[in-house]
Formats: sequence, C-alpha cells, structure tokens
Amino acid sequence: MIKNSTNQLAMLKLHQPSGLIADFARKMGACALIRGLRHVSDFEFEFQMAYDE
Repeated sequence: MIKNSTNQLAMLKLHQPSGLIADFARKMGACALIRGLRHVSDFEFEFQMAYDE
C-alpha cells in the first residue's frame, strides 16, 4: 500500500530492516528516520523515553 501511494516520489526508498533500526540507519548513511505510531500507548512510551534521556 505504501509503495503504491508513494511511487511518484523517485527519491523515496522503503526498507523493512530485521535488526536494530540504529544499525540499519548507520549502514544506510541515513540523515533522518520517519517513524509511525500505532497506538496512543506507543506515543506515551516514546515520549517517556525521550524525556528520560
């Protein structure tokens, strides 16, 4: 579904990594990560993690 809705964005690359996202980002030379949240509890967890750091 995502591939079909973004096929006009030539520079966009979609990947589904199997390990740690930080390792994958480093390997790909990423300058940004875009993450989605599935549920409100995900946001609360991420917010707490960011606050604790």
